Amino acid sequence: MIFHVAVWIWTACEIPKVYDMAAYLTLWGFTICTVYFILVNFMKLSDNQSKGWKIAYVLGELGATLEFLICPFFFAFLFPIFLRDKPPLASVMLQVCLHFFCPLFIWIETILNGIAFPRNHVWFLVLVCVIYPPNNYLWTQAWGKPVYPVMDWKSYMTF
Repeated sequence: MIFHVAVWIWTACEIPKVYDMAAYLTLWGFTICTVYFILVNFMKLSDNQSKGWKIAYVLGELGATLEFLICPFFFAFLFPIFLRDKPPLASVMLQVCLHFFCPLFIWIETILNGIAFPRNHVWFLVLVCVIYPPNNYLWTQAWGKPVYPVMDWKSYMTF
């Protein structure tokens, strides 16, 4: 939890406008995982059937699932583009924390605590998958440039 909160604050400090964090699927998944870890720490003495635990459990499933998508996509398609601009080492380290270490922690959490992925919970992921593309499109239009270079909303591959 401490690592996730620290990286979230670091990210918020690096982004010029904190509300711009809503543009990135990476930060959606990362924030979900951060909230999960916070809830787990506050709920550990509660009954495991409490509403707080149920919310934490669903957030853990959703966060882990998003990170399974985000991590490989980032390193396969976006990290090489990011490195071409020769960013400062601190920026590279932040991206590695966001896209490697944070997903690693939620995956370890999922494995060690035996978090299952019930089929009826897939709707939470479907909801994110339905909401994020229009969000990405709107941010791309607002900024006048793509949120992610590979998703320009003009090429076939974007869709």
